[in-house]
Amino acid sequence: MSWPELLAEARQGSALRASAAHGERHWRAVAAVGLRIARADARVAADICVAFAVLHDCRRVSETRDPLHGAAAARVARGSTVLPALLGPSRADLVAEACRHHNGGAPRPDQPLVGACFDADRFTLGRVGIDPQPRFFSVIRKQPDFAAMLRFAERVSDAPPDWPEIFASLGSA
Repeated sequence: MSWPELLAEARQGSALRASAAHGERHWRAVAAVGLRIARADARVAADICVAFAVLHDCRRVSETRDPLHGAAAARVARGSTVLPALLGPSRADLVAEACRHHNGGAPRPDQPLVGACFDADRFTLGRVGIDPQPRFFSVIRKQPDFAAMLRFAERVSDAPPDWPEIFASLGSA
């Protein structure tokens, strides 16, 4: 099982895959931010962040309000044959949990593996006109680290790395 196979599962049935706000460009930006968070905090796992990034918006059907998209992404995660092969069953469950609750979920400083996934997505909120506030974050909340990550997320949202680069970085993250 491979990362491109997980991406293929996410792409299959993705209504907004080409969307600038919620499609693959955004997924790649979230993955890049997740990788950066994992490098900054030893409690965070890069592979969990990337798996979350691939799946979290894969079943979104609206550019605006879509309260069920997290639960739909969690169903993809739970139904995946690739995800548990890549991460193991218990870590795949964490990805499903993060997908399910990422939209409006409370910060999770008690669970940095899930909280980092929320953070990776929330750092990119500027793309939809929302100014991220530290109180909604789990792992990187304090200045100057928060401001530096926000600047990185803004840059990477405009020009995220491609999937092969993201997947290759998991070997060194």
